[in-house]
Amino acid sequence: MNNKHTFSAALVVMFLMFTSCGGPSLTEPPKAGFTQAVFDEDGLNVLLKDSACRQVRFYNARRTSDDKAGTVMAVAVSSDGSDYALASSGVFYRMSDKIVGSNVSYLERDRGAAQEACRWMGGEGYDLVAVDVSARVLRKMLSISKCNGIRVTPVRADDGGLTFRFAAAELAGGTASGISGPGSSMIGGEPCPAYCSEDVEYAHQ
Repeated sequence: MNNKHTFSAALVVMFLMFTSCGGPSLTEPPKAGFTQAVFDEDGLNVLLKDSACRQVRFYNARRTSDDKAGTVMAVAVSSDGSDYALASSGVFYRMSDKIVGSNVSYLERDRGAAQEACRWMGGEGYDLVAVDVSARVLRKMLSISKCNGIRVTPVRADDGGLTFRFAAAELAGGTASGISGPGSSMIGGEPCPAYCSEDVEYAHQ
């Protein structure tokens, strides 16, 4: 066997060792603790229509300590990167619960309860992450024809860590159907903990 073939074979062996011993497999799903969560247009607009909202931050979390299905909660983010409660309504962290017809029911959480919901998720060995999406992008997705909701699913980031995919959806009859087309989905970039802002207090830390 010549040197070129020997080198190629060594690379294959190293790749197989990495994916089977400690390194994340390219096909292995991320340890997110949930499979999908859905936010309807009305529920997101409560956050998006607040004049101080610049982004919406999404966390994977648990409804209760024994919530094996898991879910995602959303919170408005101000210009300084902080999670904040809406002054007009007091709404803080909105946790997606279930689809009801063409709407979504939510569990409202204050700061302490949101932190506990993240601890419940992390305590079971799942990766914790916060993913920010600009208000402009969410409004654009919700303006797509037939879109009345956003479906959130876990995916692997480029570095192998956890992030979320956000996809336009049509909610009807208690289910969320995907919508295809330009701008109908995106993968959240710069998730925390990989890219946390040092001066921001995240709920999952």
